[in-house]
Amino acid sequence: MQDRQEVKNILAGQDSRYLIIVGPCSAWPKPAVLNYAEKLLELNEQIKSALKIVMRVYIQKTAHH
Repeated sequence: MQDRQEVKNILAGQDSRYLIIVGPCSAWPKPAVLNYAEKLLELNEQIKSALKIVMRVYIQKTAHH
């Protein structure tokens, strides 16, 4: 919930940080995506006073008939 509020505040101009949206193009393979997320979390902790990093992941669901 805190992350969502921080993003809302940035978009509303109530938080002076820049919002950075990054991510892999897909959520596969899972171990690689989790590793990427952990690295982003570490980076976000180091730069959180100036930037807010949000990871965006594209998940394509397929129907099996």
